[in-house]
Amino acid sequence: MKENLVKARKKTSFIVICSIGILFFMFLAILFWNNFLEERNLGCNEFFAPIVFVCGSFFCLYSLLQAPNLFYNSVKIELRNVFGKVKKSILLADIEGWAVQQKSSKYESWEDFTFITKDQRRHKLHSYHFDDYEAVKNLLKRGGKKKSTELKKELERRQNIKYAVAILLIGILFFAIAFVQKNTLELNETKEINGVLSEDIFVEKYKKTRTFYIYLENYPEVDFEIKDNVLLENYESLIQNYKRGSSISFKISLKDFEKKLQSNPDLNLIEKYCNGYESKIVQLEDKNNTYVSLESYNSVIRENNKSKMLFFGFVGILCLIISAVFYKNRDKMTE
Repeated sequence: MKENLVKARKKTSFIVICSIGILFFMFLAILFWNNFLEERNLGCNEFFAPIVFVCGSFFCLYSLLQAPNLFYNSVKIELRNVFGKVKKSILLADIEGWAVQQKSSKYESWEDFTFITKDQRRHKLHSYHFDDYEAVKNLLKRGGKKKSTELKKELERRQNIKYAVAILLIGILFFAIAFVQKNTLELNETKEINGVLSEDIFVEKYKKTRTFYIYLENYPEVDFEIKDNVLLENYESLIQNYKRGSSISFKISLKDFEKKLQSNPDLNLIEKYCNGYESKIVQLEDKNNTYVSLESYNSVIRENNKSKMLFFGFVGILCLIISAVFYKNRDKMTE
């Protein structure tokens, strides 16, 4: 008499967590996007958060759909997709060996059960997918099947190599970032801008830093900004001396002028959405004060380049060392 297949029970907690993740990340994406609908221009800062949240939602959905439906009896197991199509059908008699790996993260621990069949193919079950994982695991271990030390060794070897490669790639990425340097400006690479303030200088505070935004009547679509680390004078004098209706003259980079201030600029997609409405002031002075000089602007650039190179270079070297350790210990098994 043919034995019916029993469907393994999926863990409710796994389904709930994935479902909440999908809804939560989509909610955040919509919330952040709605906050920018009234903006005149949208740049990378506005797009970044919604894109990250949408990716998080899709990752949760992918995890949910990838969890197989498992059916089993004393003869075989079947793994089916969400549409009921059989992805794998494995006879218990074809199992030659198995290995168990204990995994953990900061908040939870789980177990991976890997078994190998006569065709030398490996198959894996995760304990966080099924409530009756232990019953399925014990079924697969029955019938004289033995724990395979070689399989466990090979699995951990591959895992260590994956860690080594992943950390190596991260290290290479940090090195690449470290050597991407922002160029300083020469006087002939700047452009003078003249105009009248359409409103008072707006000060945006973030932790211990301040950014000053200047809005001109003749360039209403552009935010001209000054970071407080390039200011040579007390910022209060800048705010007091320039009010709405005041005439002002300053310099920005020639590239910014050509890309952001000229009518019908020839922008590619990246330039259009990477802060296409913001322009940094590189020199601002009047008869009495020099608020920003090209020298102070370039000095900050050089200091930032140095700090970035030291930080990302150090992390890159650290990643290379960790990667080498994982690769060196690729054949060592954990208990």
